[in-house]
Amino acid sequence: YVAPTVWAWRKGRALKMAKYIDHVLALFPFERPLLLESGLSCDFVGHPIVGQKIAKPKEVIDFRNKFNLGEKKIILILPGSRITEVKRLIKIFEKTLDIVNHKFPEFALVIPTTKTVEHLVKELTKSWSKKPIILTNNNSYEAYNSYKSAAFKEATVALAASGTVSLELAVNSVPMVIAYDVNFLSRIILKFLLKINTVTLVNIVAETDAVPEFLGENCQPAVIAGAIMELLNSQELRGKQIESHKLCMARLLPEGDLSQGSFAAAKVIEHLNYNRKTV
Repeated sequence: YVAPTVWAWRKGRALKMAKYIDHVLALFPFERPLLLESGLSCDFVGHPIVGQKIAKPKEVIDFRNKFNLGEKKIILILPGSRITEVKRLIKIFEKTLDIVNHKFPEFALVIPTTKTVEHLVKELTKSWSKKPIILTNNNSYEAYNSYKSAAFKEATVALAASGTVSLELAVNSVPMVIAYDVNFLSRIILKFLLKINTVTLVNIVAETDAVPEFLGENCQPAVIAGAIMELLNSQELRGKQIESHKLCMARLLPEGDLSQGSFAAAKVIEHLNYNRKTV
């Protein structure tokens, strides 16, 4: 359940997997044909993101009251959940948001974070010219999830590191800009290994380029800020992204009327029953 990303790099891993894995439950529709081609038994069972809870109106009100946001619009900032990601991206994000803030000073900045990087994020944002609201789960996990859901629901635009968070943003119809960087050696290696022309899951699933991404040497504050401001200024661009989000979520649904988890369980039972009959 949850296959390695052989569709992105090192396709040969699928051939090695076929020697040891009886069956794969794939989260993405494009994984099944690739894995079948490598000799793996596989079913696409949908992605759990499609069942994610969207914040209710009361949660939104509580969130806005808690952080004295009033009617302020929100830019959501997601610099990653790993220490190395945050260290590499946070300064780039700071410079990017300084440029955006010059043109759009009315926006509040919100950073949902995790215990792993919470202290690092707090330390590295102390010098920011506009202080962000940092959401942590120190006191109450339930409250944190509620505030985080409300922040996603209310965000006008998001600046995010590459990863599954793009799907979380898509569920909430948040227009986004993706930015990511790695060290110089990793950049060179990835150029040879990557088999796709986009790393943003929304773009991959929806087969679009609606979500702008700035990777490696292109992960520069000025161009990232330009893309964010274009989204803030253009209803057409925002609409194009939101349409790609809808298409992405539709393609991540399992077949039929079962929930994603129930459909996955049904496929496991189906596979086990088939093997029992053939023994």
